Amino acid sequence: MARIGCAAVVGCIMANWLHRDTPNGRRGIIIGCIMAPIRLVMLINLLVAMMGDTYTRIRDQSEQTWRLEQARILFSIETQMSKAERAQNLGAYQLSINGNLFVQVYELDLSLIHI
Repeated sequence: MARIGCAAVVGCIMANWLHRDTPNGRRGIIIGCIMAPIRLVMLINLLVAMMGDTYTRIRDQSEQTWRLEQARILFSIETQMSKAERAQNLGAYQLSINGNLFVQVYELDLSLIHI
């Protein structure tokens, strides 16, 4: 039974070494038992590297996505306004903080509304 488990761990290359009474069989089992944790650590390391790469890629795309959504909001607001309203309320929906422009968003408190 142990021979079958070790053969699966060691792989097809060392399968012919796994004879019970030969010195090569013992070496194969020892190599297999040493290699199994090393493979596990390498696979976990690969998983962590892939997750880090995915996080970096998403973080880089988030700035572009945020700016696109900001532009869509401004476009939606401006298309619903007439030219006179746009000229009159030019700075009403944006804030300037430290030289950066931000869209001003009002949050509605739904607890005050009683239906």
